Amino acid sequence: MTGFVDRQRAAQLMDRAGIEALVLCAPEAFHYATGASIGPSGLFRRAGAGFVVIPAGQDLPVGVVVADFNAGQLQLALSDAVIRSHPIWIETATLDASTAGQGLAQRVEAGLASSGRAPGFSRPATFELARSVRELKEILSGFGLERARIGVDLDFIPAADLSVMQALLPGCTMVDGSAVLDRLRAIKSPREI
Repeated sequence: MTGFVDRQRAAQLMDRAGIEALVLCAPEAFHYATGASIGPSGLFRRAGAGFVVIPAGQDLPVGVVVADFNAGQLQLALSDAVIRSHPIWIETATLDASTAGQGLAQRVEAGLASSGRAPGFSRPATFELARSVRELKEILSGFGLERARIGVDLDFIPAADLSVMQALLPGCTMVDGSAVLDRLRAIKSPREI
C-alpha cells in the first residue's frame, strides 16, 4: 500500500467509534488513503468520483473504486488493493497501425471495437454516482461488510449524494466518520511529512 494510513491505528479508532470500515470519497482523503490522485472526476467535488474502503479488520485489503480512466495506473500503484472501476466521460482508444489508410473516425471506431466493449455501452456526461456506488457495494459485499456500520466522510459528501448512497446501500448503516479520519490524519508518518 502506498498511502499514508496506519492500519493498526485506524483499526483502534474505528473500534472506539463502533464502525467496521471507513469509506472515504473526498479527493484529499482518497490521496491520503492511497497515495494516488482520484483523477479528473474528482474536480467535480461530488461523492462518487472514487471511494476508498479501509476495513477495521486488518486481515482485509483496502478496497478502491476509481474511474476506468485511472484504474490501470492505480492497480500498478496498489497491487495489494481490491480495485473496481466505473466509467467516466473520458474516452480512449488504441489505434492499430494496420488501419493507417482509413480516416480517423474509422480508426477510432475500429480501436473501440477491438477493446471488447459491450454492445450499447455509453459514457456518462461526467460520472454517475449510482454506478460507482454499485462498485462500492461489490467491494463491501466481498469483504463481508454489506450490513456493516460504516463511517463516511460527511464533512465532504453533499446531502443529495448521501441519500443516493443510503438508498443503494440499504444494508449498511452510515455514520459520520469524519472525526475518525481527522484523528487518523493528525499523526503524520515520516514519509507523509
